[in-house]
Formats: sequence, C-alpha cells, structure tokens
Amino acid sequence: MAGISDQAIKTQYAVNKYRFQKQELQNKEFSDGSGLEMYEFKYRMDDPQIGRFWSVDPLASKYEYNSPYAFSEDKVTNSIELEGLESVAINALWEQVKGEFNNAGKKIDNLFSAQSSNDHTTSKSKMAVEGGSVEQAKSVETTNNYSLNFGMGDFMEHLTNTNTTEGGPSLKVEVVQTQEISDKTTTTTKVGGLTAVGVETTSRTDGTTSQSLTISGPAKLGMIPNGEVGIGISTDSKGITTFSFGASGSGTIGNSTYGGGIEASVSGSNSTNSGSSSVSGHVEKTSGNDKNKYSVKIQF
Repeated sequence: MAGISDQAIKTQYAVNKYRFQKQELQNKEFSDGSGLEMYEFKYRMDDPQIGRFWSVDPLASKYEYNSPYAFSEDKVTNSIELEGLESVAINALWEQVKGEFNNAGKKIDNLFSAQSSNDHTTSKSKMAVEGGSVEQAKSVETTNNYSLNFGMGDFMEHLTNTNTTEGGPSLKVEVVQTQEISDKTTTTTKVGGLTAVGVETTSRTDGTTSQSLTISGPAKLGMIPNGEVGIGISTDSKGITTFSFGASGSGTIGNSTYGGGIEASVSGSNSTNSGSSSVSGHVEKTSGNDKNKYSVKIQF
C-alpha cells in the first residue's frame, strides 16, 4: 500500500500554497520548518485556526456594526472575503464573472472589421497666411463598414445563463455590413513643416457629430516616399474620445495620388467608463474631387 500512499508521491511535486479562496498559505517558510500558518490576503493576514484576521480592517470605520477582525463580515456561508477588506456575495461575484464572459464574447465579435469609403469634395477654398496656407473643403463621405460576427456574444450569454450549450445559438462566421453618409468640413493649415487638419462631421444616418484634430510632420520612413508621422484627438456627440498615433506615406502617379499608413488608437467614454484600443492600416487613392480609402482594423 505504500506505493499508492498520498505521501509516496508528494515529494515529487511543488506544494500548492494557493488554497482557501485562492490565497497563499504562509507556512514552513522558516529554516527550522515552522511557519506562520497564515493566509496572506492583500491587506491582512488571516488565521485559519480561528477564522479571524490578525489586524484591524482598513475599512473598519465604514462597518462599525462589524468586528474589525471578522472574516467576510461573518457571512461565511454565502459570501467570500475580498482581499481582507469586506465580504462579497457569491451570487454578486457570479454576476460579475458572467458579465466578464459576456463582454469577452462581444469583444471577439467586434475584433475584426474593414471599411471602404468615398469622400467627394463639393467645394474648396484656399487662402495664404504668413508662412503657410489654409485650405477648407466641404465634402460628402459615404462609408461602408464590414465586421466579422462570430456569434460569440450570444453564445456566451446563453452559456452563462443556462450553464449549457444545448438549445442555444451556434457559433458562426457572418459578415455584417452597414453604410453611413456624413457631411464633412475639412480645414487644412500648413505652416512651416507642420500640417494641422481639423475635421467636423455630421452623420446623415443618426445625426452624430464629431470633431477631430491631427497634427503631422515629415519623417524618414525608410523607402516610403513623403513619409509623415502624426498625432490626433477626436471627440463625438456620443461622449467618445479617441487619441491616435500614425505613420503614413504618399506618392503621385499621373493625375492620381496614392497613399497608405498604419495607426494605433485608444478610445474611451466617460459616461460608460469603458474603453478600447485598436490597430489599423489603410490604402487610399485621390483623383480630382474624389478620395477612395480602404482600411482594416483589429480592435481590442
């Protein structure tokens, strides 16, 4: 029986010290083999022999009705201890976990997208200023958006609500297409070697307005002609603010100008306390009053 004893194989493996509520057990850390025999929560040490903390709760003033040494506010059957501070109901924790899974599914659905647009200039004016020029153009931009929908958001919501995949939506690969038409006013100011581009747009689709400002300057980008790097910021009427950094290049062939570039951006919303980041690449062609642009984006 010694060959199948639990003691026979224990010395072959590292001892798991992350046990109760996934907290690290401090034991056998002294040279004589003894130890504190305490669970190390983030803010306090817990003595598992008496089910109490050694030190006063840092939030004791908020919970005067509790003992400052109580574990999980003495709600040990339906709650867990939060980092040595307070109790968290198990059902509330599960709702939080469900929300994280569901949000992860939705993010996967929005991970890959592509876009094609035609920006048609309807009027243009230009004036000289000291050391440079200011050009203003009004245009109508038609944008086609394409996104890959894997159905992961609906799949995860069904799974977390029912704890089974039976009877729920299946995973898929579906291309979702939407179109948006916007009126744009673009003001380009060139002074010295810097270019500032301000854009104001109003969507004919849902009335959303946005404003953006990008400042760029020349840069050496290897073999890329007319290289530029720039930083930008944009806001819209939905409360979303985006900061971006990009690099691009362009060249002229015949009567057309071709360009391309990459951009990294971070977006956030104060109203929903949420945010995202993305990396995108684009190519474009400008001929006369029309600019056609094609881009792909990965959003995190």
